[in-house]
Amino acid sequence: MDLRNPADLDRALENVAKVFYICPLDESMAERATLVVERARAHGVKRLVRLSALGVDYPPKTTLGKVHGEVERIIRGCGIEWTFLRPNAFMQNFITYWGESIRSQNAFFIPQGQGRVSIIDARDIADVAVATLIQDGHVGKTYELTGPEALSNHDVAKTLSAVLGREISYKDIPIEEARNALASQGMSEWMVKVILELFEMSAADEAAEVTDTVEQLTGNAPIRFEAFVRDFSHAFK
Repeated sequence: MDLRNPADLDRALENVAKVFYICPLDESMAERATLVVERARAHGVKRLVRLSALGVDYPPKTTLGKVHGEVERIIRGCGIEWTFLRPNAFMQNFITYWGESIRSQNAFFIPQGQGRVSIIDARDIADVAVATLIQDGHVGKTYELTGPEALSNHDVAKTLSAVLGREISYKDIPIEEARNALASQGMSEWMVKVILELFEMSAADEAAEVTDTVEQLTGNAPIRFEAFVRDFSHAFK
């Protein structure tokens, strides 16, 4: 559906009591959230679980933090029960964004230096989302979600190499080289800024915090990166 189209929202929200809300990342996220909240309230939605992002604190340090923070403020004031999930970067990004170079060049290229990130498997986020939608006790709560350890991209490369059985390298590239590469892919100036800010934050070890929230909410330890690579090894071949 188109989150900008009230008719689409009305069809989707008919007879719906609880919503898990994920929105495409762009400059209009807050505008879309206003419409989603308006239509959800009109349909009597009781609970809204929102996928936000780690680091949406006040004052937010990044463009991503600012836009997610604005969406959170809209939802907090809407009169619907809410829960916010704030995950760190996804393990799946290594397939979505760097899978092609890993497959074709046995390498991935990111301006992140030695910085560590407590990357999380999206499947753990899904399990937390289910728990917060169907269980009581999560209304008005904000949960920061991470994987079980903070890894540098050198650690990631070692794990990929060990599991895939071939040498995978991490190449630390200059920030301007990354900027040019992103722009050449047709990304908007806004999106390029968002991604580069996240790289800089990660390089400074500002995304290395590890929480035990996944295990607390689901009863299961979060998935380790090695297990993720084994489960999705076909995507790197």
